[in-house]
Amino acid sequence: MILLTVVIILLINFSYVRIVTWATDDFITRYLPPQITSAFLDVPSEDEIDWDDMQVQIDRALEEFDDLLYIAIYSTDTNEPRLIRTQVGLQNVMDELRKGDVDIKDARKVEILPQSDSQSASLRIVIGYIFPILDEMRSFIIGAALILILIFTIVAVIGSFFLAGGITKPIRKLVSAMQEASEGNLNIAVRVRSRDEVGQLAKVFNKMMYQLNEKTSELEHFAHTLEERVEREVAERRRRDEAEKQRLIREIQHAREVQMGLFPKSPPQIEGLDIWGVCYPAREVGGDFFDYLPLDENKSCIALGDVSGKGMRGAMNAVMAYGMLHAQARSFSSAATIISELNAALFTRMEETTFTTLSLGIIDVQAREIQLCNAGNPYPILLREGKASLLELSGMPLGIIPEIDYDEERLALIPGDVLVLYSDGISEAMTADDRMYGMDTLRKLIGTFPPGLSAQSVVERILQDVRRFVGDYPQSDDMTIIAARVYEVD
Repeated sequence: MILLTVVIILLINFSYVRIVTWATDDFITRYLPPQITSAFLDVPSEDEIDWDDMQVQIDRALEEFDDLLYIAIYSTDTNEPRLIRTQVGLQNVMDELRKGDVDIKDARKVEILPQSDSQSASLRIVIGYIFPILDEMRSFIIGAALILILIFTIVAVIGSFFLAGGITKPIRKLVSAMQEASEGNLNIAVRVRSRDEVGQLAKVFNKMMYQLNEKTSELEHFAHTLEERVEREVAERRRRDEAEKQRLIREIQHAREVQMGLFPKSPPQIEGLDIWGVCYPAREVGGDFFDYLPLDENKSCIALGDVSGKGMRGAMNAVMAYGMLHAQARSFSSAATIISELNAALFTRMEETTFTTLSLGIIDVQAREIQLCNAGNPYPILLREGKASLLELSGMPLGIIPEIDYDEERLALIPGDVLVLYSDGISEAMTADDRMYGMDTLRKLIGTFPPGLSAQSVVERILQDVRRFVGDYPQSDDMTIIAARVYEVD
């Protein structure tokens, strides 16, 4: 655009110069009297000119042509004026013409030198004139040039717009396609007809999208196949897990049946003694156990044990302790001796982190007394004449120290006495806000029981109160109770 403007300006300048030259020649030819130009141009020197006649001819020319402003003849040697004639209204420029320099607005000036080859030809003529058509032509040329520049500018802008559109349109298509691809549309292609870098980029993009689409399809097929395989394997594993779960449930149920089968089916029939015991594991199987063991015609043994641990592990240890208790009870008649021997036996067979607590009582019906020994269980409670008290019998749990002696206490039994043995699952029953039932609460409850209440009713009332205290909070430990009531024999 800049180059085009420069070219137009140069053309205008050249045209204007040519027009000025033509106008000057035309003015001299058309407006000056031939006798003036011929007389002046052909004379060899100023002495040969008839100056009076020259003045008459010049005045006539000034009078005839309004466009002719002045004619001044100067000597080239001294630059002195020899003859100066002006239009009537230009007398004010005479001083300037005498000095050889005048500047009249909108006027043009041309100098004519003699054509004589003589060295004495020393005159020059200066003609001032106005040429309106020349100014009009200049204005026309400038206007036409501006119009051409404007036209070329508009054409250039429009051409640039279409050229830019032709360049940017493929790029916009490519950007739009990339945007769609980034949003997940892989089935897209760019149609660009150009063969330049943008066209090459579009071809690469289309090839990339095609390959990406193929790879995505392969990945989707692989993912679908993998998903089906995983679903089959998960279904098969669930089936196996369910089968294993059912097997374990059956085994645990069988273990529960075995464990519950070890507990007494019914209380012993001992004249003057009413006994009732229950065990409720926290899980399917547990570590608590109880039993009644007849020793001879007059003596019977009641035992309540709690092996550390819950579930299957606790149940297995409970079964082992249960069997070993039976063996020791048949060999010894003292409660303290039975517990001491059982402790030594369990120490060699149980794991280091496992122990057993045990409450053991040997009742002699004929002698009306009971031998009590406690190894780590909560204190037994004795209800006598409407008052319940804790029998503070303590001892080390079994299986921790190999050789230890345990103490026993002998209590005389009188009709109406109620003895309660229980595991820590009763006294340490917890609520949801971590409140404990406690031995003292149990003692106070037993103290409210009326005289003549059966052993079974004693057990049921205790369990009912513990469950009321706990509420909906799940059972956290095995619960085991034995109640023995002494009554009068007729």
